[in-house]
Amino acid sequence: MSLITCDDDCIYQKDGYCILESPTIITNNSSTGCVHYVKLNSKNNINKT
Repeated sequence: MSLITCDDDCIYQKDGYCILESPTIITNNSSTGCVHYVKLNSKNNINKT
């Protein structure tokens, strides 16, 4: 397990760290930021524990 700091509004960010446990499909192909970034919105936040 790696401790990757993260302060983005992403579904994989919790308490300042990335909680993505295993690689998934690339959702962000921009040249900046994390390639697994998925924007957190109120619908995602309801299901987040």
